[in-house]
Amino acid sequence: MYQLTKIFGRPRRIITDRGTAFTSQAFVQFCAEHNIKLVHVAVQTPRANGQVERLNKVIMPALLKENETHEEWTGSLIKIQLSLNSTLQRSIGKTPAEVFFGYKLDLLQDASVENQLQED
Repeated sequence: MYQLTKIFGRPRRIITDRGTAFTSQAFVQFCAEHNIKLVHVAVQTPRANGQVERLNKVIMPALLKENETHEEWTGSLIKIQLSLNSTLQRSIGKTPAEVFFGYKLDLLQDASVENQLQED
C-alpha cells in the first residue's frame, strides 16, 4: 500500500469486502494514520461495490481464457490491466489511462487479451 500511495497519492476512501487482508489491524491502522476512510461492505452483498463487480465480470473470463490454472494468473493480470487501462470507454470517449494520466498509453497490445475484453 505504501508503494501505491507514493505513485498515485492517498485515496480518500477504500471500499472493501471483509477479507482478512482488509480487516487486519495493520491495514486498519494504515488507513487511520493516512486519513483514509475505510468502508467494509456487508457480507454477501456484491451489489454494494458494483464497480468492482462489473470489472470482475470482465477480468475473470479473460483470466480463464488465458490460463489453465490459477497459478499462472499473475503474469496475465498485468496484461489484462494494461489492456483495460488502454481500452476506449464509450461512455466517456476516453481510455481510463487518459482520464487518470492525461494521455493515451502507447503499448504493444496483446491481441488475445484485447479481443477477449472487446467481446464483453
